Amino acid sequence: MQPIPPTTIRKALWTGAPAGLFFGAVYLYVWLLVDPRLIHHGLGILTPYSPFVFHTGWPFLGDHVARVGGPSEYVIRLLSQFYALGWAGALVVAGPARDAIGKPPHAPRRA
Repeated sequence: MQPIPPTTIRKALWTGAPAGLFFGAVYLYVWLLVDPRLIHHGLGILTPYSPFVFHTGWPFLGDHVARVGGPSEYVIRLLSQFYALGWAGALVVAGPARDAIGKPPHAPRRA
């Protein structure tokens, strides 16, 4: 096994640093300034609450698994409940934001 050249390690660290800094900045902004608890509180007031209702139990899960797009809707409804906790809701919002900046062009693609 050949050792990894130092330039490759530096390049990998440098490309991960902006993404990590961006994720941290978005997370802190959403947690401290936007406050996801207010989003959770306003769900029934500003928008209809029915798309965000989440129930535990097999019938609710079965209804979602039986249709196209249902499992993703089930996960979205579950994740929307984390807005009630400020720090967890910020993770829910900042997770996709971290992926929005994309991968560097030299990153290996998965098949």
